[in-house]
Amino acid sequence: MPSGALVVRIAAFALLAAFLLTPQSFAPLFAPLSQHGAPAIYDQGNLLTLALAQLGTVLLAAAASTVVAVGLGILVTRRVGLSFCRYRARSLILVRRSRPSPCWPLPCRSSASARHRP
Repeated sequence: MPSGALVVRIAAFALLAAFLLTPQSFAPLFAPLSQHGAPAIYDQGNLLTLALAQLGTVLLAAAASTVVAVGLGILVTRRVGLSFCRYRARSLILVRRSRPSPCWPLPCRSSASARHRP
């Protein structure tokens, strides 16, 4: 027997799939939100194709940022990148001071341990 949360997820996915495949069938639902008789849903192209293109762009950007982040993470753990880690920690502290947040990440260990050396 599926749980209530699973049923809600399946229903939401089915609703999303129906909207992506036949967006014009949802036009009466969105009609009260449009102004001056404008169409509620513009038919500029296939919504499914646009959604898949957006997902591809997001995945490409996430992959590129992951490659850069992992590369810089490896760099700051080596001797060559120790000075970079100090600048990164200082910039994180400055950002934290300008916009406080209780869950902001702490500076890297190598710069914190370098300050306490005799």
